[in-house]
Amino acid sequence: MKSFWGTKLVSAFCLGAILFWNLPVAFGQDVVTSEDFSGGGSVFSFRESRKAKQKKIAVKKGFVTTRNASQAKKVRAKVKTQVASKSKPRTRSKPVEPTVAVKNSPKTAAAKIKASNDYAGAAETFLDRNELDNAVQWFKKSLTFNPNNAAAKLGLSEALTRKGDSLVAGENASLAVAAYTEAVKNNPQNAAAYAGMGAAHEDLDNDKDAVAAYEKALAINPELTDIYAPLGVLYYRQGEIDKAETFLKKADAADPNNAETKLYLGLVDMERNQGDKAVASINRAVELDPSSAEAHYYLGTVYSRSDKNDQAEAEYQKALAIDPKYTDAQYDLGVAQYNQEKYTEAAASYQKVVLEDPNNGGAQYNLAETYRQLEQYGRANEQYAVAAVYVKDEPDLYTSWGYCLGKEQKWDKAATRLQTATELKGDAVDYSNVAWAYNKGAEDDLKAGRQTEASAKLASGKQASQKATELNPNFAAGFVNLGSSLNGLGDYQSSVTALQRAVELRDDWYFAHNELGLALRGLGQMAAAIAQFQRVVGMNDKFSKGLFNLGEAQFASGDKKAAEATMKKLKNLDPNMAKQLDGVLKGKIKNEIDKRNPIKNIPKPF
Repeated sequence: MKSFWGTKLVSAFCLGAILFWNLPVAFGQDVVTSEDFSGGGSVFSFRESRKAKQKKIAVKKGFVTTRNASQAKKVRAKVKTQVASKSKPRTRSKPVEPTVAVKNSPKTAAAKIKASNDYAGAAETFLDRNELDNAVQWFKKSLTFNPNNAAAKLGLSEALTRKGDSLVAGENASLAVAAYTEAVKNNPQNAAAYAGMGAAHEDLDNDKDAVAAYEKALAINPELTDIYAPLGVLYYRQGEIDKAETFLKKADAADPNNAETKLYLGLVDMERNQGDKAVASINRAVELDPSSAEAHYYLGTVYSRSDKNDQAEAEYQKALAIDPKYTDAQYDLGVAQYNQEKYTEAAASYQKVVLEDPNNGGAQYNLAETYRQLEQYGRANEQYAVAAVYVKDEPDLYTSWGYCLGKEQKWDKAATRLQTATELKGDAVDYSNVAWAYNKGAEDDLKAGRQTEASAKLASGKQASQKATELNPNFAAGFVNLGSSLNGLGDYQSSVTALQRAVELRDDWYFAHNELGLALRGLGQMAAAIAQFQRVVGMNDKFSKGLFNLGEAQFASGDKKAAEATMKKLKNLDPNMAKQLDGVLKGKIKNEIDKRNPIKNIPKPF
């Protein structure tokens, strides 16, 4: 998601153009440049790569997953069935019709015991009819007459457990927890109640309480092997991968055809960086449950971790075909598409995410970055403004925003956004990019005749780039921008010093050599300037600005013949620029350096 740029300052009297080159990638050294043929240059730097990969959702260890509702329902049904089959029959009171129960308050101890037994028997009848509320009420009445009625306690515990089960099924998890809690108070060995409590806590996202309940159920009855699966899932969700693997493997051994178990075993393998095993497990989960959007989504996650973005994209598409509202899959689909440079498709994916979830700051930010890659700078700037509402304290957002504002020639706003990046992070890259914006803004001021404003911006550019070089004395882009500011201010000697350091650090940057040539030209060191421009052209014979500067310097040194030969080469490469050089040779256009800072003994155009 993080990316930085580069561009180059143009000099005063000619129209600018922005060009892109593929340069080596290194920290703060991957740049994009812009020049006009008069020379002058400033660079905007990437912190990493100009096409840095975006990141998908849920990449941290033990990320919380959304369980497949149908799978969870199946697992719970299996647990319930197993609990019923593995539970020992409880001692029951003899069922009686409720009308048989004592209605008046008994006085003697024997009468109270009989009343307790009659109420318990009536409660059993209600329980057999599945009239759970009546059963609970009558069991409790029974216990008011005889608190030591063990059968009534066990009956009440069962009635409350079944009540809890019905509440969980009706999505009333909080009430279910209360019912189960009361159930185990009446029968601490009620494994069914603890198992149900685990499910209720899961629904409430109380994962630790769910684990404790499931563990208690297993401790009471180790034969409840169907609890292994939900326990493994819960441990995975809490990031306890070793425990998750232990229980999931037990679950798989007990039931090798459980789709959810296979899915989470695959996720454990993914956490272990065992991609092939993860793919095999999750593919098996897909076979067992073709309707699982989650299985396709996490299969895409495994592929994306291996940079197999095309396969990841296909799986996210399958997940969305099953569940079109699966926003995580939609988001990660956009990431996979972006990382394959399918920017149009990525933009469409992110647009769907923000439509469904306008508060998704990551999607808002990624959408802005995608517009930048599509060179839709106006839309990008609007989108960065939206993203900034949600994505707080992210310097790279302001860096990219500043760059895109610059692409629209909004240099004051660009400088403001880039200044925000320095306040949030403030490394050499940030300060150098601020200098870029000031230098480019000065260029526009010079074209409009605003000399005072241009000088102020160049001074600010100088200050920012000096800060960049102080923070990182090995940051070539900072020295290029410093040299550009100094050239604009007419301080050519200082510029030579800065630019010599730039080319010492990055000898392959022909545009830095070009800027150094301009500084030497400003000092009147014509032979050195010509040699420098010849080197530039030798490094890149398609660099028309280098040819222009070579021809102009040759002419300024008095070698009109060499200048005309250079102009012919330039004409084949860039006829419009050759026309401008021809104007210099005919005395119709005067070099900006000579206009601002005339140097004695340098032949003037004629």
